[in-house]
Amino acid sequence: MEPNIEASRPVTSKLWIKAAACVACAAFVCAETWAAAALAYDTDDGTLGYGIGTDKATSKAAAIDDCESNGATNAKFWFWHQGPGWGASSFSDDGGGAWTIGGALSYSTKKKAKKKAKRECKNNGGTNCQLVDVFHDTVGKKTKKGGKSFHLTSD
Repeated sequence: MEPNIEASRPVTSKLWIKAAACVACAAFVCAETWAAAALAYDTDDGTLGYGIGTDKATSKAAAIDDCESNGATNAKFWFWHQGPGWGASSFSDDGGGAWTIGGALSYSTKKKAKKKAKRECKNNGGTNCQLVDVFHDTVGKKTKKGGKSFHLTSD
């Protein structure tokens, strides 16, 4: 008696479908934990750049590259945050070569990120804080938690 090959095919197909679904789910879960964004600035004139990556190293490298593509000659990593969401940066030229910048990463809405970046710039003495970049890191799961924000001055 020969084995019934036709009867075993649907079982094999179901196993492959389950395996493919598991791989897809694992990739999605990993993507949620790998979201990261970073900001960089030029220590001479405050030129800003941002980067989105899978971790600190890739987002940092992307931020420095973006900063240099914006004209920075002395780009330096500023800060990063793990998690998806909206980010923004603001800049104030305070005259006489002094500047203030504010940054926000991983906020749940564009409006919150913009507001927080400008507030950080103003809280550290910026007098005419203007938004430079607004961006969205879409890797990972949305969150209602607030992100992280920082400010920096040239002096």
